[in-house]
Amino acid sequence: MATANLYDVLGVARDASPQQIEDAFNQLKDLYQQDPAAVGGEQGMAQIEDAYAILSDAYRRADYDLDMTEASHGGEPGQVETIHCQKCDAMPIQPRYLVFWRVFSFILFTNRSPVQGVYCAPCARKEALGATALTGIVGWWGIPWGPIWTIGKGFQNVACGEKPAGVSEALAWQNVVAFANMGDMASAQAGAQHLLTSRDPSTMEAAHNFLEACKADGVPPAEPTEDAWKPNIPQAILRVLLLLWVPIALIAWISTADGGSSARAEPSYYSDTVPVARIDPETGMQEVPVEDLVTCDNPPANGAVLAGQENLAAEGHQLEIDNGSSGNAIVNVRNSQTNDLLVSFYVSRGETGSVSGLADGTYKMQYALGGPLDEDCRMFAGDFSASAFPDPETFRAQYVNDERGEGYIYEVLTFTLYSVPGGNVRPQGIADDAFLAE
Repeated sequence: MATANLYDVLGVARDASPQQIEDAFNQLKDLYQQDPAAVGGEQGMAQIEDAYAILSDAYRRADYDLDMTEASHGGEPGQVETIHCQKCDAMPIQPRYLVFWRVFSFILFTNRSPVQGVYCAPCARKEALGATALTGIVGWWGIPWGPIWTIGKGFQNVACGEKPAGVSEALAWQNVVAFANMGDMASAQAGAQHLLTSRDPSTMEAAHNFLEACKADGVPPAEPTEDAWKPNIPQAILRVLLLLWVPIALIAWISTADGGSSARAEPSYYSDTVPVARIDPETGMQEVPVEDLVTCDNPPANGAVLAGQENLAAEGHQLEIDNGSSGNAIVNVRNSQTNDLLVSFYVSRGETGSVSGLADGTYKMQYALGGPLDEDCRMFAGDFSASAFPDPETFRAQYVNDERGEGYIYEVLTFTLYSVPGGNVRPQGIADDAFLAE
């Protein structure tokens, strides 16, 4: 007695999706509960359950499909079933039976759903791209299996699907016989040539014997065809990026945090060459020669706080100044509402200086460029030029409690002081008194 076709038992096509198989099984189960005789009683229901158990498992289904293919080899010439791509219905010289996986996750729920069947190479690559993209988008978000299955099954999709052992070779040989029965000896020989490297010894031997028989019968040899399944590196890279975009984005986001701080973009500001002594416009002479100025005996180090150290906390936001101008710089940080001077610090020419520990708030930034400092080492001894950055800057700490730990993320704001052709902002010159105000 012939064994029933399991696809026919469930009433689904051979290329049915897992969801279609599950839906068909549920309908038959409901029908049995209403009228057992409608599905052949207990024996019929047992057969339905056996069919569902095999076809709902990706690997058992692949083995069953292989058994069906091998059974069809016993037919008479002209009766061999032709193998078609389930997507485009083409009859490929190199068909493959492949399993692609789609991973869905949501918090504590993760599901793997196979999409399997016979594909030609172009359709397989499209299916691999779609399954990889879907898994990369919705696969990561479950605990704990989401990341595990996304990586494991996702990289099988990247490799253009999982290939159950022996099935693809059997399908390819079946099409060799089918092409020969149809009189298309060029396609039959091309398919057999690709099977000469098969891992299945019996398939490789059958292909060799077929090509020898064609040669003995005087059949013109076919031109070798290109391997349809040779790796496509650009597509593989694209699939990897689609799969890993979540961890890549996460790493990029963490790296911008810079160990607990968030960095803003660096605006570049124009600054002019600064004279260190005033020039009399009538005589053209220096009013106070540089060598006659009373200057600081012990100049501060780059980044030294000149005033307002008490306004800086142990933790807080950071202001960084990259001084590429022609003079030394003194930077003032003022309360944007009251204009009170909160912090003043020194940045040497050609150096980068910074202050840390600024509290949340909105600040005005001023800077002056000059030469040597005066006797008390807090202001320039000679002439200087003062400017203000055009807009106030607001600092807001962000509280986090995630995989990085619990605490506050502080901002880092960097300004550059040097002439930048096409720079994005030009600072506004201010009066000396405005800079010197306490």
